[in-house]
Amino acid sequence: MKRSWIVGLATLGPVGLLKGSGTVATLLTLPLVYSLTMISPVWASGIISGICFSALLIVNRAIVAFPGQHDPSAIVIDEVAGCLVTFVGIAWRWQLVLIGFITFRLLDIFKPLGIKQIEYCIAPLGIVLDDIFAGFLSNIFVRIICIYFFSTL
Repeated sequence: MKRSWIVGLATLGPVGLLKGSGTVATLLTLPLVYSLTMISPVWASGIISGICFSALLIVNRAIVAFPGQHDPSAIVIDEVAGCLVTFVGIAWRWQLVLIGFITFRLLDIFKPLGIKQIEYCIAPLGIVLDDIFAGFLSNIFVRIICIYFFSTL
């Protein structure tokens, strides 16, 4: 595997080489999620959109370092984008963070509800968009839980 700074961004340095790299990357994203809850929702949404777009650009450049692999497990910047989407507009409560984390990881791993089909879009779109869609579905699920159990968002 050819290493470069762009591959380092795509893999979050050594994180992409770890066992369970997607889960580790998602866990490492939670402090950023918390930080984004401290600023204006408009700014937070803009930052998250920028990160998602940047993930597409980074994966587009980094994918050449993984010949023959459609969605290399070492590329984990897509998990960062998906995790951020999971928590857009969600209050920081440990219960909701846990539910969002688990929901996102399950959807990302098992890829139900059309997520699998999105993954097979042309790279880098499929690599990043399946995680963003899993994050979107996770966000909806967490919102339903918020309204049903907490009577609030």
